[in-house]
Amino acid sequence: MTFEIRIIRKMFICLLILLLCSCGFSRLETNDEPEKEVYPPKEEYVQILTGIKTIDRQGNIVLDISVQKLNETGYEAGDVIIVTINDNNYDMPIGLMINEVSSKEQICLFESESGAKDIVKLASKNESFFSKAGIGEVELISEEPGYKLHWADDMDMSLSVSISMKEKQGHNDDYPTDEHVYERKKERGEYPHLSDEEFANFREVDTAGVGDNVLYRSSSPVNPKLNRNLEADKAISKAEIKTVFNMADYPGGIKIYDGYNDGYYKNCDVIALNMSTWFNTEEFGHRLAEGFRFMIEHEGPYLIHCTEGKDRTGFAIAIIECLMGAEADEVVSDYMKTFYNYYGVKLGSLVYNNIAERNIKKDLSIAFHIESLFADVDLSICAEAYLIEIGMSEEEIDLLKEKLRKER
Repeated sequence: MTFEIRIIRKMFICLLILLLCSCGFSRLETNDEPEKEVYPPKEEYVQILTGIKTIDRQGNIVLDISVQKLNETGYEAGDVIIVTINDNNYDMPIGLMINEVSSKEQICLFESESGAKDIVKLASKNESFFSKAGIGEVELISEEPGYKLHWADDMDMSLSVSISMKEKQGHNDDYPTDEHVYERKKERGEYPHLSDEEFANFREVDTAGVGDNVLYRSSSPVNPKLNRNLEADKAISKAEIKTVFNMADYPGGIKIYDGYNDGYYKNCDVIALNMSTWFNTEEFGHRLAEGFRFMIEHEGPYLIHCTEGKDRTGFAIAIIECLMGAEADEVVSDYMKTFYNYYGVKLGSLVYNNIAERNIKKDLSIAFHIESLFADVDLSICAEAYLIEIGMSEEEIDLLKEKLRKER
């Protein structure tokens, strides 16, 4: 082989290796890591200035801007934003339900339920954001509309609110887009995989220590807001519910719901306590104790409900389950069924685990003054201590346990 041919051959091999490195090998490397969407830097997202539209009964601040408008300017669920109000800055994710964050953490909620709503609200888990921002206080009352606002000095609805981008899709590490399916639908046909009872988030509490056909939980059988009241009312009729602990409504508000006089619910013994979602406040504890006393004084089967049967109901039922001897796994499993019924959150998913950790596990740990729900503690003793802390006597607790053990 001549010298020239050897040179040409070596040059050809070198060119071939270079070509493979730049094409074939790089493609293999790229396939190992799927391309991530590249977002503009935060400086390129326009700062939004808006006002306050209203304050709701849970102290959430409803903004005078639509989800659609924020979407059009680049803000969407999964982003982390900076909200400035009353000269204070709050870092918060944009999410679709309050349960995406832990107690005392803030979130900007996008509510667009089945296209029927287009609401942006600033919320703080288990507390009033209206109060946290130093703007005023919410007082829950027994007259229409069930609450009264007390504004701080020099504060009113004219306050301005600014929104700016902190981290595009920074919340998606915890709640990835492919699992971000928290739009609660209103139409029955949107849930073909659920029974009518599941659609109404109605179920018997059958954890350890609770008697058969004694205690049930549900979304509201009277409030038509979620379009589940008819299914819930039918379910409580079938279960022959006698006593109802309504955590959501004020006494006079129940009878003004459309269809109230046509339902089974009106035949039950009902206490309506108009409770907030601020479980770690003194007022919440006093009203919870009042509801449990009402159950002691009346016969079962019992129903505990709020509006969704998710947060207030979830906490109250969890306290009872712990009191009656349920293990932590049982309590968490029952609590999380609600998130499957409403949002399709599946057991074992990242979203499932995050919701459980940041809600029922965290909330009970706070209520019981323990490091973890799965710590080496007796949850029954913890629950009893909590009930004493909120004002119940040992005799009342024993009577409640006796009522809940009885089988029909």
